[in-house]
Amino acid sequence: MLKNFLSNKKHSRELVVLSWEYVCKPRDKGGLGFLNLYSHLMAKRTAFIMRITSSHKPLWTVIFWKFIENAEVNLKGVWKLDAWNKFFSHAPLRSTSHTINVLLCQFKNMLSTLKWNGRQHYVGNSLASVSPYWSFLTYPPLAYSLGAAARYFNNKGIDSIAKCYISKWEILPFSVVRRIYAVGAVYRFKWLRIVALLQQYQIPLSIDAADPWRDWLLAKHTRWWTGKSNMYYRTLLTSDSIACQCNQRWSLKKPESWWFSRYSSIWDSSFTYRMEIFMWRIFTGHFTLGAFLSRHGLQGVRCPHCASYAENMRHAFWSCSQIQRWWNILFLFPIWNVKPTKFGCTFLLFDYTNNAEDWIKRRCIFLLLCNIWMLRNFKMFRNKMQMPTFSWQYCKTQLWLDIMVMPPADRIPIIALLNAS
Repeated sequence: MLKNFLSNKKHSRELVVLSWEYVCKPRDKGGLGFLNLYSHLMAKRTAFIMRITSSHKPLWTVIFWKFIENAEVNLKGVWKLDAWNKFFSHAPLRSTSHTINVLLCQFKNMLSTLKWNGRQHYVGNSLASVSPYWSFLTYPPLAYSLGAAARYFNNKGIDSIAKCYISKWEILPFSVVRRIYAVGAVYRFKWLRIVALLQQYQIPLSIDAADPWRDWLLAKHTRWWTGKSNMYYRTLLTSDSIACQCNQRWSLKKPESWWFSRYSSIWDSSFTYRMEIFMWRIFTGHFTLGAFLSRHGLQGVRCPHCASYAENMRHAFWSCSQIQRWWNILFLFPIWNVKPTKFGCTFLLFDYTNNAEDWIKRRCIFLLLCNIWMLRNFKMFRNKMQMPTFSWQYCKTQLWLDIMVMPPADRIPIIALLNAS
């Protein structure tokens, strides 16, 4: 049903290629915001595991050491055990128990898709992907133990373990902390708790010199362990950007921020939902054209207007001689304050100074692009429908139909502009 709605087919022979990953991306990242059911279930499962394991730490600690006891360390080369985390980072695992091996692999694969502290992924055939998780079960992070006090220290500038030390092993006294970070005297007890935790687990200033204490930021852990599925859902989605496909389909080199602002211009507009979907397809190039089919082995597909083999997005919507005439008609409409361009109209780059004018411009651009696509399909598939046309009178007729369902307050300024033209 969703595929039929997105492609809006009038026949059974039109080919439309849709990427489910892009459809399920959040709207602020260029997607349509549909819920990815698999990622949603994984997020719910992760939230459940986090809540259960943090409440029943001893049980899961035993299971963890069962993994260790039934795993063989496979390492080639010289291995100097100079720090405890070398085991977690550089020791590939292969369990002798098939059941435990399957559980361990599935657990590692799930965690490899999550972003620890919102920044990095843990991958590879080692315990690197699970060591932060199991280290939490063995001893909770400082922020989780301190609660609101951790956020207070973070706001004062003590945002990592490194800020707690003068040198590698010497911890800052509270008098120095008060002077440097302007911490209130009532937080002396909380600071002593931090000192006790650091001394109990003998945490030095830096084990990994390349990126010291990346997993020990104070307040960054607080939200991670609350056990809410929406905290994990976005991190489970693919991180690849939709901007790459947009640039490729339109032969552009625009940054992600530019594309995200263009998508915002769709979602924040007065378009109906079906119009938003069509304009999203325009921006992403979600149309199966001749050039795309040629790259995927289906040769001989030409532009239905000029028989060109180079039917890409630019050709289909901009440069084809048949389409050029319709663009020239649009540019003659009495709605433009400055000279318009095909690029600016397609990506809604005109000036938004008047809501009524903006509404008319957007509707006319949508009608043009929609009729371009319908005309292409009319000639390609010989549909049993009236041949699409485009003119100022046609647009005014469609605009009047849209105006009739608008509230009176929004309708009056638009009617005044249409009557004046």
